[in-house]
Amino acid sequence: MSGVFLDKLLIENTKKKFDQMKNLMDFVSLLNYIEFRVFRKRKKPLTVPYLYYLSKTKDGRYLEFEIPKKSGKTRTIKSPDKSLKRTQRLINIVLQIVFEDHSHYCTNGFLYGKDIRRNAIPHINKNYLLNIDIENYFPSISFRRLKVVFELSPFNLKDEREIIGFLIANLCTHQNSLPQGAPTSPIASNIVTQRLDRKVSKFCVDSKIKYTRYADDLSFSSNVSVFKPSFINKIEEILTDENFKLNADKTRLRTHMQRQEVTGLVVNTKLNVKREYLQKVRAMLNNWEKGGLSYAITQFKKHQPYDKIDYDFKEVLLGHLSFLKLIKGNENLSIKKLHSRYNFLANSIDFSFIKEDSVRLKIEQDNQKMERIAFEHGENEEDKFISFCTSAFHQIENLLNFYYWKKFPVIDDLKKYMWENNPGFQQRWKSFRKLEEVDRLKELNRYKTVRSFDINTLVYLFEKEFYFDQHKSYNKKITFLREIRNDDSHRCTVIDKDLNAIKKDYKEYLSLKADKKKRGIQFTPTPSHKQIEMNYLTIKYIEDRNYKNVRGVLREIRDKVKNTLPNTV
Repeated sequence: MSGVFLDKLLIENTKKKFDQMKNLMDFVSLLNYIEFRVFRKRKKPLTVPYLYYLSKTKDGRYLEFEIPKKSGKTRTIKSPDKSLKRTQRLINIVLQIVFEDHSHYCTNGFLYGKDIRRNAIPHINKNYLLNIDIENYFPSISFRRLKVVFELSPFNLKDEREIIGFLIANLCTHQNSLPQGAPTSPIASNIVTQRLDRKVSKFCVDSKIKYTRYADDLSFSSNVSVFKPSFINKIEEILTDENFKLNADKTRLRTHMQRQEVTGLVVNTKLNVKREYLQKVRAMLNNWEKGGLSYAITQFKKHQPYDKIDYDFKEVLLGHLSFLKLIKGNENLSIKKLHSRYNFLANSIDFSFIKEDSVRLKIEQDNQKMERIAFEHGENEEDKFISFCTSAFHQIENLLNFYYWKKFPVIDDLKKYMWENNPGFQQRWKSFRKLEEVDRLKELNRYKTVRSFDINTLVYLFEKEFYFDQHKSYNKKITFLREIRNDDSHRCTVIDKDLNAIKKDYKEYLSLKADKKKRGIQFTPTPSHKQIEMNYLTIKYIEDRNYKNVRGVLREIRDKVKNTLPNTV
């Protein structure tokens, strides 16, 4: 969703359309414009009668359920159905864009470019920190309060435009309050609370106190002991004037000798996360490293609250790591190491379906080596990618050897299959063509095991079985890795070659091909032409350095082997 607020043209057009709209037809047109521009989906367009229908039937469109709070109490969540949520998501984008430039500088929740980090920074290294909470924040905001504030700047939904504000407020509320769980509630609450922020901020500036607000959490800090009962009474008085209620149970004052927290972040001397949070992330990574993904997921579910037990382990862990990066910065070494551990684990491929330990361990070792190469620093990027591809091809080689070993337990069966399906193999041993099959197999006695066959012959069999015979797009998935492979048994075909010369030859080849076509002459590439093309495409593959593509090829081959062989491999 953040991409919406990076689209300057969308923002400019939305503000312009919002300012110019005069009736509900214009408003619906704006919502349809945003849906197509943001979500790129051609759904059935919204209409004015449909929005009225949603507003009249909204009370039956919410699923209510409760989730536990840390205090032991429960919080009621009201989740709208798909139809209502679709409209609310679009309204949310409109309100965010229009309100963005007018939000109070002390407000940090649910606004693009503002977050808990920005909310906590003003309170770092202060002698005194006071946290105050608004009780029943969303339920305190009624339909009327929301409609009235839409009449004010920057929305100005009044006079002939008042009906638009009426409909928006209606679609944003449920049972005369903001529902916790609707996409529109966070931005709507900020819009209603802006006058509170102005009053509290003015009072704090006069007293030289830092103030920020994140949703219903109000934070105050100072180096002077000013947070007396009279100060709290004054804040409570402002809250009451704005039809909010102070939650006395959550009011807490912390000195620099205690752990000071602002929206979950520690601010005593520097911005930091709780120690427990970091320990949790490390434990999740440790479980994955030591016991594998299945074990890590099992342990994760054991410690999840009931309402979050189905959360995706990888997504939660990546979210935690992204949060740590946000708080500690991109250059923090400890966070970089945690991210590297995650990337290593997330990119590693599961070969547990192979029951033969020696085969599986060899492939797993190569896979781990491949991922270590990807995250090494200091090596030439081109050399690193060539090493990465080489390691990937080693895994493919072992997978194909395993596959044909399992498919043809009797080596003579593989010889027959190779003879019948690989023209190149037959051409190599063309002197055996006139022999009877029994005699031919005897002559091919040099092939005693699967590994006796050149890997290129096995690659061709695999390509033929899974791509050529099935008329599937192939795009030289294995070919480039084979060409790039650089080890004791094979040298990368383009290494140490004049790249400019290869590109020049390819350009001349394309020119010749185009000229023949223009003159209506059939062009049949020679072996030399094919080599020129392969050299050029191999260079491009190396220059692109698409690690994700290489992993994808390896996973695809793994899946074909796994899904084709019997389950008891």
